Amino acid sequence: MSPPLPLAYRFQPPRQAGLGSAPVLVMLHGIGSHEGDLFQLAPYLDPRFAVISLRAPIAWGVGGFA
Repeated sequence: MSPPLPLAYRFQPPRQAGLGSAPVLVMLHGIGSHEGDLFQLAPYLDPRFAVISLRAPIAWGVGGFA
């Protein structure tokens, strides 16, 4: 069995309490991008969401990942 793959990520907790547990939105960027690109959208999403934006594990170009 392989060891777990550590991934860099950005996290935003829910900005507004909802009933019960907060839904989690996981954002996955495209090739050549990084976790910060999609994370810029977090303020525009449903404030009840916890948002996680993951970085892909393979370096791709300058500042990008795949």
